[in-house]
Amino acid sequence: MQLPLFSNCKLQNEYGCAECNSGYRVDSQENCQLGINGCLLYNPIGECLRCDAPSFELVDGTCRVVGCLNFIKGVCNSCDSTLGFQLFNNLCQIPNCTYFNRGGCLICASGLVVGPSGCTRPSPPVCLICKSDEYLGANSKCYKRDVHCVQYKSGVCTVCCEGFFLDAAFGCQPIVPGCIYNKGVCASCSSPFTFVNSTCAILGCVQYYKDGCISCDSRLNLIANACGLPNCQQFSVEFKCRQCNAGYALDQSGKCIVVDPNCLTRNNLNICLKCKEGFQIGQDGKCFSVKVGCNYIDGRCTSCRAPFIYIPTSESCEIDGCLSYFVGGCEKCENEYTLLYNSCKLPKCLISKKGKCIQCDPD
Repeated sequence: MQLPLFSNCKLQNEYGCAECNSGYRVDSQENCQLGINGCLLYNPIGECLRCDAPSFELVDGTCRVVGCLNFIKGVCNSCDSTLGFQLFNNLCQIPNCTYFNRGGCLICASGLVVGPSGCTRPSPPVCLICKSDEYLGANSKCYKRDVHCVQYKSGVCTVCCEGFFLDAAFGCQPIVPGCIYNKGVCASCSSPFTFVNSTCAILGCVQYYKDGCISCDSRLNLIANACGLPNCQQFSVEFKCRQCNAGYALDQSGKCIVVDPNCLTRNNLNICLKCKEGFQIGQDGKCFSVKVGCNYIDGRCTSCRAPFIYIPTSESCEIDGCLSYFVGGCEKCENEYTLLYNSCKLPKCLISKKGKCIQCDPD
């Protein structure tokens, strides 16, 4: 079956024209209609969506000739010569310019530079592009690029890559971990570094990173990006603790151990010699709370002083009916008891237990 011919059609199919000749567009009936000069893409109602840059620019759904000052019957007949535009085939062009916009030329052909009214040849000739490992200086000469510099301005480096700083001579130098620089010189250190001999260091560290230490001497522990001994506040260059943290003290082996808060007196080896009142030294050398009325053997309550009664299950002493104790016995009894000789007595009872008399007073 032979398809009907469509006027000004470049490519047609069984439904109609699929692509029109230059200067025409496909309408809703698959026919070719006169298009907008310079338009590359239309919407369904015939408005232009994209123009042929840089000669045309999109303005209100149509294409306008860039650089044109005057139109006659939709055709440009005068260009903006102050920017270097010249009329060629009803379009405005800038000689030797490879890309432009309404403000003039942006990129000139090789060997030329952008001037106020188009492309000109520099006088004297200057370098426009340097080698990949060089940069263009302010005097239009090429200089060897610092591999650690990421930005140049007016022939000098202004920004270095990560891990390097800009020194006073505008060169990139490796950053010493922890250093705070002033005019290209390490002037102080950030925590946990210490300023030593114009640089920053951490005692005992064998491998650094920007925020501190990542590996310590085998005799030390890595603690909060620094090196140290457990519970030690300050240690010597021989890695021996000089001062422990608050609440700790040095033992015989030089380690920081928890200080017994109930110890009153210690010797120079941190062994407790005397406990606070109400506490007693146990077999482990620590102070433990003394239970009222108890007699101790090897740190255990094994019997009671009168008038206390020994309770084997809890290894403690008590007085039946007592509400409040002191060292010598009871100082306050329950209501039904009478306080007598630091003990609590039920009426006419010799021995009581949990409020019940288990042995009467023969008197």
